[in-house]
Amino acid sequence: MKKLKIIFFCVVLLVSKQVYAQIMLSSSFFNAGTFNAGTVIPVGDLADLYSTGIDFGLKLKFSINTNVNFACGYLYSYYPLSEDETISGGSNEYSSILKIFIGPQEPIWTNKNFYIFPNIAGNFSGGSFRLGIDGVLGLEVPLGANYYFDISLRYELQNLIGKNEEELTISAIHPAIGIGTKF
Repeated sequence: MKKLKIIFFCVVLLVSKQVYAQIMLSSSFFNAGTFNAGTVIPVGDLADLYSTGIDFGLKLKFSINTNVNFACGYLYSYYPLSEDETISGGSNEYSSILKIFIGPQEPIWTNKNFYIFPNIAGNFSGGSFRLGIDGVLGLEVPLGANYYFDISLRYELQNLIGKNEEELTISAIHPAIGIGTKF
């Protein structure tokens, strides 16, 4: 099942936008930025250890040319230890993860405000680095000419590459809302 998820994500990433052989930078490289905050809901193995937490982050959108749109940024997540778990042998009462991500952000359907954002993410936690993937569905609601609300739902698999054999796969869902501005 895990391999099927990875294959599906890679297919979505590759077909989300056609990349041309010659890439030219557009005149306005960064064109929007969003600050968002939300909750982080552990699922799978992570839900057995940690409770619902909080997250916040910053996302910058940029264009390589008029046909290729990307986004990059960071997300900080904080998970408190579940009340059902006991702390023994130096376990932490919480877990925090700093994520740095990049991927194509493309409109879906005929409404340009809905978007899909598959991305590759580097995750830093407790002095270790893991590579994972995320999938985001979102909606940008205009607030005048230069501002918008960004409502999104992120599903992440945080430690697909770089984990130890005994390490559990970390996955979570992030519903979030943010405020964005166009540059």
